[in-house]
Amino acid sequence: IHGEKKLAFDFIKEAGKDIRSVLGFITYPQYYFYDSLIRIANNEKCTSVEKIENRIKIFLNQILMKKWAANAPNNFMNKYLLIEAERSRANGKWHKAELLYEKSISAALNSGIIYEAAIAAELAFHYYINIGREITAKVYLEKAISFYELWGADVKVKALTSQYNYILSLQKKIELSRNTNVDM
Repeated sequence: IHGEKKLAFDFIKEAGKDIRSVLGFITYPQYYFYDSLIRIANNEKCTSVEKIENRIKIFLNQILMKKWAANAPNNFMNKYLLIEAERSRANGKWHKAELLYEKSISAALNSGIIYEAAIAAELAFHYYINIGREITAKVYLEKAISFYELWGADVKVKALTSQYNYILSLQKKIELSRNTNVDM
């Protein structure tokens, strides 16, 4: 919810109380997808007990997601892969995370789920920016913005563009530095 991780965590916990009431609706698997993403995003600020609870909950969510992905890959494989990418990132398995981000984006695009491709690209952007790979991060930010634009999420596009303008202007800075460092 626009970077409000704690608020999202509070909302998802509240929604979890009534999740059985939407069994059979698309919101049922969506809950498990977002529950896992939100738990991973909030895990760093959790107590030791909450971290253990989160790991168990994410593990159980992924059992369901893997089953759904096997039965309906067009609807669920990208979700499963994105959660696995985020789990890998959180556990320091960076190479695996990188591959899974890309697979998740591809699976979402192949299934026509543009907004989930946008989410995956945005999370990949955050991953790359956090490990100091600004040029690669810029590629994923541009993908995320492009996918959000296709989906019609204008507010999200404006937020990303203004918040990360310094990343979007990286190529111009690189070109300027090349032009000023030319040996004669």
